[in-house]
Amino acid sequence: MAIKKKTQRKAILYALFGGFFGLHWFYLGKTMMGLVYIFLFIKMFYVFGIPLVLFLSILNAIGFYNMDPDKFDRKYNKHWLRRERRYRRNNPYEHSSREESPTKKKEKKKKKTRRTSPKQKSTLRAFKKTLALYNQMDLKGAEEGFIKILEINPTHAEAAYHLACIYSVWEQKEKAFEFLERAVKNGLKQPERIAKEEKLAFLRIQDEYQDFVDMGYRLTIPKSLPPEEDNYLKQLMRLKQLREQGKIKEQIYRNEVEKIKKQYGNSGSDI
Repeated sequence: MAIKKKTQRKAILYALFGGFFGLHWFYLGKTMMGLVYIFLFIKMFYVFGIPLVLFLSILNAIGFYNMDPDKFDRKYNKHWLRRERRYRRNNPYEHSSREESPTKKKEKKKKKTRRTSPKQKSTLRAFKKTLALYNQMDLKGAEEGFIKILEINPTHAEAAYHLACIYSVWEQKEKAFEFLERAVKNGLKQPERIAKEEKLAFLRIQDEYQDFVDMGYRLTIPKSLPPEEDNYLKQLMRLKQLREQGKIKEQIYRNEVEKIKKQYGNSGSDI
């Protein structure tokens, strides 16, 4: 005999239109509760003249409506769930056309996410520990920790970024520029925070900082670049040389830089 799945919609309808007779409880297989509702209906109607059990049925309907689909199944579809599990064990490669609840679909998506490798877990633990030292202003200990992380994972953008902050606090601008360039190159998230980070204040007041930003957070032009990016940076370098030689004024330099940025459709920070 096939086991039919009980639905929340039907349970709600039975509770609203036949709840005073306990129809929804009979539908859900709760025979005793159904009989109790019939008894309460007769008793209350005889005593008060009003079927007060009707209000209980409305509350039941609201409860069914707000109940999570998985919870409803676990509570009222136990036999159906048991049969489903048995069916899936016996037919692992057969796709069933049965409906899945939204909660189960979310759980499946979570399971599909990639597992973290032991190396990634180790790096993550080390980063959290080192970040705690950084936040406690133990910059020497944080420096050692971030350097070790970069030895394990040379493309760790956050480790490079925090090292740049440390060297900026220590007023070591060469190292600060080097690691900030490395952080952006390795895909630093939210690079706009560079302009607001307090620990990078020393770096931002350096003469070369604006050029560094205009060139996409680079101090030098790499040997191999896409043609469009290469042209963009070369034009900036030519303007920089003209300014340093005194052939153009600072305001003209800034205006020309803005024109180049608009021409290549970029703000300089995302190159």
